[in-house]
Amino acid sequence: MKTRVKNSLVALAATVGAFSTMTCLTACEDSLTEAKGQTSVATVKDLGDCDKSNEGELVYVKEKSSIYLCADSTWKTVNVSVSDGKDGSDGKDGSDGKDGKNGTNGVDGKDGKNGADGKSCTVKEIKNGYKVLCGGDSVGVLLNGKDGKNGVDGKDGKDGDNGTSCTVKENKDKNGFDLSCGGKTVTITNGKDGQDGKPGEDGASITGPQGESCKGEALENGDIKITCGETEVGVLKNGTAGTDGSNGEPGKSCMVKENAEKNGYDLECDGKVVTVTNGTPGVNGESCTIAEDKGGVVTLQCGEGENAKTTKLYKALCGSDPYDPETQRCVDGSVFGKCGKGTYIENVEFCYDGEAYPLCGKDLLEYNPNREACKDGVVLSLCGTKTFDPAVYACVSGMILPLCVNEPYNPDLQECDDETGSVTDKYVEYCGTKPYDPNIKFCDDRDGENVIYGMVTVTHSGMGYSETWMTDNLRYKTKTGSVCHPDDNDACTKYGRFYVWDAVIWVDDDTGNYVDICPDGWQLPTYGQFVNLAQVFGGAERAGIPLKSKDWDGTNESGLNILEAGYVEIKNNAYVFNNDSTSFWTRNYYNSSIAFSFDVHNGKKSLAVLKQDKKLPKSVRCIKKKTNK
Repeated sequence: MKTRVKNSLVALAATVGAFSTMTCLTACEDSLTEAKGQTSVATVKDLGDCDKSNEGELVYVKEKSSIYLCADSTWKTVNVSVSDGKDGSDGKDGSDGKDGKNGTNGVDGKDGKNGADGKSCTVKEIKNGYKVLCGGDSVGVLLNGKDGKNGVDGKDGKDGDNGTSCTVKENKDKNGFDLSCGGKTVTITNGKDGQDGKPGEDGASITGPQGESCKGEALENGDIKITCGETEVGVLKNGTAGTDGSNGEPGKSCMVKENAEKNGYDLECDGKVVTVTNGTPGVNGESCTIAEDKGGVVTLQCGEGENAKTTKLYKALCGSDPYDPETQRCVDGSVFGKCGKGTYIENVEFCYDGEAYPLCGKDLLEYNPNREACKDGVVLSLCGTKTFDPAVYACVSGMILPLCVNEPYNPDLQECDDETGSVTDKYVEYCGTKPYDPNIKFCDDRDGENVIYGMVTVTHSGMGYSETWMTDNLRYKTKTGSVCHPDDNDACTKYGRFYVWDAVIWVDDDTGNYVDICPDGWQLPTYGQFVNLAQVFGGAERAGIPLKSKDWDGTNESGLNILEAGYVEIKNNAYVFNNDSTSFWTRNYYNSSIAFSFDVHNGKKSLAVLKQDKKLPKSVRCIKKKTNK
C-alpha cells in the first residue's frame, strides 16, 4: 500500500517549486510516490539533529502546523502558499480519480509593491489520516486506507468552459483603473514618485530562511532539486512503489454530480459538497492605441468615436515634471536634454556631436558648428576662423571674397559688373608677391615688410578741399617706441601699432629738418590738417560719426574707416590699454614733453584736439604729400 499523506506533501512541494506562477486545483491521483525520511513530530524540539545523514529531509511539526527542511545543518521553515485557482471539472465516480485540470491563473499584481501571499495550507494529523486546512478552513481529509486494492482509474473530467473575461476602465476618482473579472472589481491606482519595489511574489512560492526565492528543478531520475537563492538546500527523491496491503477496506471516494440548477457540478468528498459552476463567456475588451508619445508622457486612447477614452501614463518624473529617460536627464530636480555624457538646456542650447552649443537668435536656430557660427543672432558661414554671410560672400582657398551676383571675385585683381554679373581682370601692381589696385591702395616696402595700405581722397568743392588720407592705421615696426595690443593676435593688422611721439617724428642729424615715420610720399598730419578734415564733415562737434567705421558706431561717410583701436595709459610703470576711443598723434608739439593729439571717442559725435604726454603710445594716420606742379 502507498503512503498517501506523504505522497500528497511531496506533490504539493514539487508543484509549488516547479510551477510557482500557476494556481492549481488537483484531485486525488492513484499513483503516488514516497519522499525519503518524511514524517511528523509533535514539537520543534522533537526534530532532533540536522546533519548530512538527514539533509534534505522534510518533517511536519504539529505544534507549529509547519513543514521543516533539513539544510546546511539547520532545520528551516519551508513557507508553502497556494493561491486559489478555479476548480477544474473532476472525473466521474471512481476510486482516486486523476487530477482535474488546472484553474486559470490569478491576475498578476503590478510590479513595485510586493504581491500578497496566497492562502496558506497546512496538514494536521487526525486519527487514521491527515486533515488539510487552507486559510483556516478544512478542504479535505486524507485517510490511510487499510489493505485496499488500487482503485480503478477514473475517467478524465470534462473541460471547463472559458473563464469570465476581464475589462479595464479608468477610475479618475482614485487616479487609476478598475479591473473587473467575473463581476469582481479590483482598483489599481497610479503610484506617485515611488521607488522601484521588490518583485511581486507569485501566487504560490517557497522561500528560504532569509526570504530568498526557492525553486524546484526536475532531475532525470524523477527527483526534484530545491534551490533557495543560489544555495541548493535539498533533493526530494521519489520513493519506490509500495506493496499492496492485504485485506484493506476500500478507500473513500469522491463523487461528482451534475447540478443543472446552478449550471455546474457538485463535488462530494467525505460528506462535504463543493459546487463548481460554469463560467459565462466574457465580453470583448476595447482596443487601445498610443495616441501621443511626447515629453515623457504617453497618451493611450481606448475605444473609438464618442466612446473613446484617453489615459496619460508618465515614463518618469523629475520632481513633479514628466520626462523621457531616453532623451533627457534629471539633475537636482530639473530636466535637461541628454548630450553625449553631459546635458544641455533645452530651448536655450542644442546638442551636436556630443557637445552643447547655444541656439542662435530669437528664432532659436540650430547650425553646424564645424561649418557655421552664430554672430549677433545670425547664422553665418565659417571661413577658417572668420565668419561671413554666404548671401554676400564666398570662402575661396581660405579667403573671404565678395560675390559678383553669384560668382566670387577678388577686388584686388578683378572688377565686377553688378548689372551683368561679369568679372574682368584689372590692372594691378605688386607689393612683393601681393597684388593691389594702385588706385585705392599703396605699398610700403620698407625693410622688406611689403605692407599694403588703403587710401581715400576726400574732396569738398565748396571749400576747395582735396586731400588723400590712409584708411588704415600705420603698423611699421620700429626698433623701440612702439607696441601692439597684447590681447589680440590680429591687433597689429587690424588696429596698427601704438607709437610714442619721439618714435613718430624727430630731427634729422644731417639736415636739421624734421622727418617722420610715414612711408615715402606721405607725412604725419599737422594739427591744422586734422581740423580741416573735420570741417569737411560739419566741424569738430559733428565730424565724429562720418569719420568712424560702420564696425564701430559711425557711418564711414568719409571713407577713412576709423576703428576703435583704443589708447594707452601708463599706470604703475606699465601700459594699460583702453578701448573706448582712438587717439592719433599730430606733428605739432606744445613743449619738450607735450604734443597735440586728435581724438575720436566712443558714442560721441564730437572730436577733440588734446595736449598729451609724448611718452603715451598712440595711433598714426598719414596724409599724402602734395607734389608741386
